[in-house]
Amino acid sequence: PAIAPLHEELYRSYFLYDESILPHVERYGTVSGYTGNYYCDRILLDIDAGEMDDDTFIKYLRYQLDELEEYCTHEFIQPYFSVRGFHLVLPDIFGFTPSNDLPQVYRATITHYFQTDMIFYPTSLIRVTGTKNEKTGLYKIPLSVKDCYVLDMQEIRTRAVERPKDLCVPASSFFQGKHSIAIIL
Repeated sequence: PAIAPLHEELYRSYFLYDESILPHVERYGTVSGYTGNYYCDRILLDIDAGEMDDDTFIKYLRYQLDELEEYCTHEFIQPYFSVRGFHLVLPDIFGFTPSNDLPQVYRATITHYFQTDMIFYPTSLIRVTGTKNEKTGLYKIPLSVKDCYVLDMQEIRTRAVERPKDLCVPASSFFQGKHSIAIIL
């Protein structure tokens, strides 16, 4: 896999694809209009601050983590500070089946069970961990669930000023199983 220079923003496709995406991207230069199968390697909930002040927002994040325990214990939740908010990543607890309408099925399921600010389109992108948001100068960084309960927003932002030195994102966070194509932009 290619590694982007640390000064560049980097995004991956929200959904994974099989090999049939390659001719489509080569021909059209985009995943837009793709009619093949989509795959899901995890559930990602996007929690954005919107108009909330820092204190209200961190309380809202903690509330969301408490609510998630109904579906998944904290040991299986990986939070990330995503600069404008948080990404809460958990295993595919619903066992989504690959299909050409997976983005619609996924959106309906996730919005039924969870509160999230992400709108899941077939072309949705997500910032890659450890990459910098050029507008803010902050990095998307992993946190522990415990961090989310003990740190305030300023402490989290302070951590995000530098790219984590020990950042090691296992290949499985990008690719899982035999359907391992994620479009990296």
